[in-house]
Amino acid sequence: MAAYGIGNKINGLITLPSNGIGSAVATITGQNVGARQLERADQGYRLARNISVVFLLVCGFILSREPISRAAVSIFSSDELVIDYASSFLSLMAICCFSNGVYNSTISLFQGAGHTMITMAVDASRLWVWRFAVLYFCQGVLGMGFESVWWAVVMSNFISAAIIYVCYRMNLWKKETVKLR
Repeated sequence: MAAYGIGNKINGLITLPSNGIGSAVATITGQNVGARQLERADQGYRLARNISVVFLLVCGFILSREPISRAAVSIFSSDELVIDYASSFLSLMAICCFSNGVYNSTISLFQGAGHTMITMAVDASRLWVWRFAVLYFCQGVLGMGFESVWWAVVMSNFISAAIIYVCYRMNLWKKETVKLR
């Protein structure tokens, strides 16, 4: 539990800019969809997504290096076992955190365009379907132990980012949700 909590706290710090960018995407999208400027909304989304992904790729690559993840984790604990587990968890999360940039930006695009049912379905499936399915597979089939939880978190986020990105590529966000007269 300590390792998981520490890994999540540090991961939360590096994904914070991506969360903020996602909030901005929702606002920009809402304004541009309301003005019927879908291309401008799409341009803003793509720019924000790319900035988030590049930032998280760079930070994730740096933080996934064992000496750096160990040093970061050591700020929160002096227990060697906790440091070992937390740095392992943090390294895994960090190398895959770029998917949070895709997820946050794309979810916000759909929210700003008024497609909240799609975002709710993707987010609920991330927490209640994919996370448990990966957890079951990692523990029940592969017998990975407590590391199953780490893989469940990382893979459910990655799967959900892929799903919402496919929805974006299908242009579902461009469909009108409310008819204005």
